[in-house]
Amino acid sequence: MNLLTIHPINEDLRFLKKFVRKLKEYDNQLVVSKKLSNNTLSHNRAIDKIKGLKENDIVCFLNHGATRAIHGSEYRARYGSHPKRFSYIDKVGYFIDKENVDILKDKKVFCLSCNSNTLGKLAIESGVKVFIGFSTIDFDLRDELVGNQNPRASVISKTKYSLRNVVYQSIICSIENNLTFNQLSSLLKINLNREMDKLIIENKGKPGFKYYKAAADCLLTIKEGITIFGNGKIKILE
Repeated sequence: MNLLTIHPINEDLRFLKKFVRKLKEYDNQLVVSKKLSNNTLSHNRAIDKIKGLKENDIVCFLNHGATRAIHGSEYRARYGSHPKRFSYIDKVGYFIDKENVDILKDKKVFCLSCNSNTLGKLAIESGVKVFIGFSTIDFDLRDELVGNQNPRASVISKTKYSLRNVVYQSIICSIENNLTFNQLSSLLKINLNREMDKLIIENKGKPGFKYYKAAADCLLTIKEGITIFGNGKIKILE
């Protein structure tokens, strides 16, 4: 069995590079990775890799999501710059949507993407065996920001760090114990609860506590959006 990770080079998804690297370090025979770079060729190769997977292999998407779709990469010359040097959706369209979701048939899917819940039902109808999706994955939920007086980056970094740890720990534990996808979903929620408690309890009374609290609020929203579609009784290594 293989676990294939699909990871775009987007600057705001760069924090997941370490997640992919740690998975491969854990078991480089099990884990295969495909990077979506600033060209259509890398996307085509990733599609071909998905098509070449065997029945019951796992696909782990680490992309941005849309309603009933998954985005490809979006590359900018430098972090925070407005002009886009490459945008897959502008050149081709969505990376995965109703037109090609059938390439996931007979696979198990873990989709760490915003709004991927909206793709879950379509994926199951297209033959996917089990699908874990998310609703809102926002790294800072605060609406009112006052320039440099409200350091958004502080909240974003804490949320990203916690989410990356939770997903890694949950997947590794599920592999080591050959858990079901139902159990993986429950484990994700338990570990997110632990991270929320850690952010709040360990930092209460410290300067900047409100930013730790804001990060915990983001994790709560992410946890509440986790949904499983299909046969959740299937085991990770089955």
